[in-house]
Amino acid sequence: NNRPRFQRFHHASHGLLATFFLRRKRAFNKNRVFPNVGQIIGKPADAKEAEQITSKLFSAPHRVITGIAIIRSCDDVVIVDSDTTTIYPKKITAGQIAEHIKSGSWRDKAGAYAIKEIGDEFIEKISGSLTNVMGLPMELLERLLQKFKNGI
Repeated sequence: NNRPRFQRFHHASHGLLATFFLRRKRAFNKNRVFPNVGQIIGKPADAKEAEQITSKLFSAPHRVITGIAIIRSCDDVVIVDSDTTTIYPKKITAGQIAEHIKSGSWRDKAGAYAIKEIGDEFIEKISGSLTNVMGLPMELLERLLQKFKNGI
C-alpha cells in the first residue's frame, strides 16, 4: 500500500503535486499554480472556459509556480522545490482574445496559452524562468538533479 508514502510526499509538496510514479528508481512530477488569480488553472475544457481564463490572466501581471518533486524510491529520498515566474502581459483587446480562441492554440495548454520564446504578441516581459512558463523549469530541475549527483 503506497497510501502513507503518497500522503507524506503530497504534504511535503504543499499540495502542488498530485501524482507520483513510485515503482521507478527516480521519478518526478510537476504542477502549475497561478496564485494571483486565486486558483490553480489547468487546461480549459472548451472555448468558453479558454476565453474566461485568457481574459483573467491577461488583465494583469500574474505568477506561474511550478512545483517539482524528485523521488528516489530505493531509499525514500525526496527533494521538493518550486520555481516562480511573474508574467507581465501586454494590453490585449477583446478582438485579440477572440482571435486567440478562434485559432484553437489554447487547446491542451494550462492557462489557455503557450508562451513563445521570441516575438510573443501577448507578453510584455517575464521576471524569472522562461522554461518555468513553458511547463518545466529546467534550471530548477538541473539544480535538484545535481543534489542527487552530489549525494544530497
